[in-house]
Amino acid sequence: MKPYLRQGERVLVNKLAYLIARPEVGDVVLYDPPEIKTDIGQLYVVDRKNGFERVVAGPGQTYSRRDGVYYLDGQPAEPRGQPVGDDQIWWDFELTAPPGHYIVLFTYTGKSYTPLVGMVKAPRLDETIYRGWHEVCIIPEEDIFGRAMFVYNPSWSRRILC
Repeated sequence: MKPYLRQGERVLVNKLAYLIARPEVGDVVLYDPPEIKTDIGQLYVVDRKNGFERVVAGPGQTYSRRDGVYYLDGQPAEPRGQPVGDDQIWWDFELTAPPGHYIVLFTYTGKSYTPLVGMVKAPRLDETIYRGWHEVCIIPEEDIFGRAMFVYNPSWSRRILC
């Protein structure tokens, strides 16, 4: 989620937040993303354990991108409802969250596992090489662990996350 969150920052996550409320559009959540695969000459399996992304749509809502503009249920998305770090997403799409699911736009690749080599740097996110991108953006509610509240370390980087 660069530049919103940077490597090495420590984030306080409220894991009780969603016991009494549901995630909302704009919340930055800690979640368990599903496995995603890509094939560009060899198979890469990106299976991140826990990640941060912004919720851009809730159950029953449709989120789309057309001509570089993001839409929530056909209306231009508010800034709070737009993905962070979306510079890797350049194609148009439309996603609808079924009941009990939320939409987060999977943008991070980072380290991946490839059967022949082990842990390696994954290639940049690109719809043409990632199989199942649409599916990994729709997250079941039970895979959302908590809400990111603020960055507490390093001290010069402290800030509230909205």
